[in-house]
Amino acid sequence: MSPPIVRVLLQGALSTVQDLGRPGHQHEGVTPGGAMDRFAASVANILVGNSAGAAVLEVTFIGPQLKFLQDTTITVTGADLRAKVEGHELSPWSSRAVGAGQVLTFTGRAGGARAYIALHGGLDVPIVLGSRSTDLKSLMGGYFGRALKQGDELGVCRTQSDCGAHYGGRSLRKEDLAEFRPSDLPIRFLRSSVEDPIIENFVNLSFTVRPDSDRMGFRLDGGTVNLKQYGWANTWSEPVAAGTIQIPPSGSPIILMADHQTVGGYPKMGTVITADIGRLAQISPGEPVRFSEVSLPEAHCLLCAEQTYLSNLSLANR
Repeated sequence: MSPPIVRVLLQGALSTVQDLGRPGHQHEGVTPGGAMDRFAASVANILVGNSAGAAVLEVTFIGPQLKFLQDTTITVTGADLRAKVEGHELSPWSSRAVGAGQVLTFTGRAGGARAYIALHGGLDVPIVLGSRSTDLKSLMGGYFGRALKQGDELGVCRTQSDCGAHYGGRSLRKEDLAEFRPSDLPIRFLRSSVEDPIIENFVNLSFTVRPDSDRMGFRLDGGTVNLKQYGWANTWSEPVAAGTIQIPPSGSPIILMADHQTVGGYPKMGTVITADIGRLAQISPGEPVRFSEVSLPEAHCLLCAEQTYLSNLSLANR
């Protein structure tokens, strides 16, 4: 591992190293994992001159306190946890140069649930099965397979002395953020092989995210989907994906997230589209969530638009 560039002074609620995950191993029982909000993590990396898939810190609800041991360039995207450097506000979705000895703090949550801290060069932790992401349940990847704690030190992957200062002052345009992070739209999903009455029941309900939700799955309260009245029974266990909407016997939906299990047997009524999983990940326990159905072509168009935007943003920020 490279020389340390940042030291954890306070650990925050849950701070883990994440990248875009380790796909291709579900048949071996390994979850893809990775950042809960892939769009926010990718933008963070691009703004500091990294590839979109470099390793970042994902922080949840309460951010850590970090001391920089060398000059570098940082950004914070995703949730607005009121980031400050030496007491001066760091605007969300923007990058800035920081000096050795300076401290990044978070003073409170203004919106969202998960923020992403990127450092120029990308965090340097061992690659496990093609990824630097932390799998907390398997104690694998990331920083010794666990969340960060006070006293931990991390380096970055760059091999030269460039601190990336020329990447400071970059930011995401508000109109672009509004396009890819619409705050007034329900979470969009694709139905599985279910009948119209089930879908109509589901989209007419207003849910809240339960406090026992985590990186594995979001549990919802506020309404139930009674599958028995439609003649639906339990299914055979089969592979599942991030965004899968499961209906357990209680009727209260569970939406599988980044650290989901590899197979599941609850009936599946649909899947949250890839372009909206990050939006869902930013909803905190107790906050409302509603759903709307889209077609497969619509889901493809939304994902292609996001990927094209990230590619163009990467080119523009080289």
